[in-house]
Amino acid sequence: NLSKSDQSLEIPKEKEILQKALDILIEERLIVQEGKKLGMKVEDEKVQLAVDDIKKQNNVNDKILEEMLSRDGMTIEEYKNKIREQITMSQVRKYIMRGKVNISEGMSRSYYNKHQDEFIDIPRIKLKHILFLMPKSLNASQRIIKRKKAKDVVKQIKAGADFESIAKIYSEDDSASSGGDLGILSRGKMLKEFEDAAFSLKEGEVSSIVETSYGLHIIKVEKIFPVKVLSFKKVRKKIESLLYNQEVQKKYLEWIEEMKKTAYLERSLFGKKIFLKAPPQRSSRYSN
Repeated sequence: NLSKSDQSLEIPKEKEILQKALDILIEERLIVQEGKKLGMKVEDEKVQLAVDDIKKQNNVNDKILEEMLSRDGMTIEEYKNKIREQITMSQVRKYIMRGKVNISEGMSRSYYNKHQDEFIDIPRIKLKHILFLMPKSLNASQRIIKRKKAKDVVKQIKAGADFESIAKIYSEDDSASSGGDLGILSRGKMLKEFEDAAFSLKEGEVSSIVETSYGLHIIKVEKIFPVKVLSFKKVRKKIESLLYNQEVQKKYLEWIEEMKKTAYLERSLFGKKIFLKAPPQRSSRYSN
């Protein structure tokens, strides 16, 4: 059982959740109502296409969908009406925000200059490796032999043997024919153990044995490409999209708040419906 102090902590949290749910319902009703004022209609064909897309994405047929909805106390028609409302809300948002937001080059450049740390090029290195495969099918003695061979190869390379020639002889993957060449690789594109070892090496340096799920690697860094800030030209569209979405969200919230001020709301935390009415008039004819 919860103590009084525990209950005092839990109740506000529950009220906060309910209040947020209520706010969302109010926003939805306001937007749907605005759609009706604007004369927006969503054809049955469009609703059915949306339902078909949902069924396809979730790999369900009509029967399964109806059973799932029934468990939630909803009929297929009620579900379609919900979809219709969602499409309407999307249309209203687009209509209301149309032409309201314009991102200038100056705004984008200003953001770029202040946030250049967000546009650093991904670190890249040119690598070669020698791989000794260690499949699960190998027994203990076979693993010992492989590990010993890898250690011997490391010694040969450290003693001055040509990495490319050794790779062609010993490496057990497809890169062996090209002397272990893996090409240019970016951070975040490799196995963690391999990547950590590779990026810890200096240009021209050879690693000791690095073990991954594939087996035992000996890595050589051929070239380290300097990290640089991407040019404004390369990231301009990304910045414009980011700023546009931020401004749209800001103006949308402002619009919703204005709508709430002019709407007469009958709220209920536990009621199933949220009623939106015209602002009360002074006339005695006004009634609930």
